[in-house]
Amino acid sequence: MLEVNGRQLPPPAELTIGRYDLVEEAGRSPETGKLFTRYIASKVRIDATWRLISDAELAAMIAIIDERKPFFTLRFFDAGGWKAIEAYRGDVKYGLKIIRNGMPYWADVAIAFIER
Repeated sequence: MLEVNGRQLPPPAELTIGRYDLVEEAGRSPETGKLFTRYIASKVRIDATWRLISDAELAAMIAIIDERKPFFTLRFFDAGGWKAIEAYRGDVKYGLKIIRNGMPYWADVAIAFIER
């Protein structure tokens, strides 16, 4: 469901896609009260969450994402099919859930992918 530079990441439990517009300035006309803005571009932000993954899976995933910092090609499944964007990694958040047989497992791993 997610590929970074042609390498597949483990399937996330949850994938949220946000679309937003970048604007340089916005305000209201004092004469008419109408909103004006200077449009720059439309962008995509993808938030992926993994519920529980092993330490090895998390380390491999971060290594793939950070291999060609700061930008990489991200393929993801969206309405209408597969899409590809040039992206960078936003925040990576996770918490230690359990250590079983000396191996840590991480919970609620969240990574934000933001279009360049």
